[in-house]
Amino acid sequence: MAVAISRTIGPIPVDVVMREKIESDLEITLNPVEFGADITDHAYVQPKKIILEARIGSLPPVAAWKALVALQSTRLPFTLVSGLDIHRNMLIKNLTAERDKDSSRILSFTAELWEVIIVSSAYIDKSVDNAATGQAGNLKSGTLTGDTQVKGAPTVGRGDGAVAPIATPRDSSVLNSILGG
Repeated sequence: MAVAISRTIGPIPVDVVMREKIESDLEITLNPVEFGADITDHAYVQPKKIILEARIGSLPPVAAWKALVALQSTRLPFTLVSGLDIHRNMLIKNLTAERDKDSSRILSFTAELWEVIIVSSAYIDKSVDNAATGQAGNLKSGTLTGDTQVKGAPTVGRGDGAVAPIATPRDSSVLNSILGG
């Protein structure tokens, strides 16, 4: 039984992946103590970094390049479907295109992609005695009481105040808007 893997960068189809490098790092904190070795009191996963060397031949090279640059310029997280996993909340950090006389009809490029960690924030009305009502515990459990308001939605801010929905691999409206159609 054959399994087909759809390789896309956001909504943009990638025909051939020549090389795929995925980094998954764990940051381990070190704290010096008075005598002896450093101690560790915390560890956390760093955002994933992916480097793709790929080719697109199903779109004209100029259109494929413009689509990748437009996706990068939106600064909106998208889903990357690779050969190893489905990576959500990715951004294109760097794009490099290469062309020569033998490959002028396809786009050969390298893309450096980084995972962005998106958090939702919440705030609590200061007029409520939070210590007495246990609001901190309620935030952790997901049950909010009183005048607590939660900010956050399935949209992502770009850093310039604009908000847009997250692009997914099968979202043709995003691809059409990137390609100008």
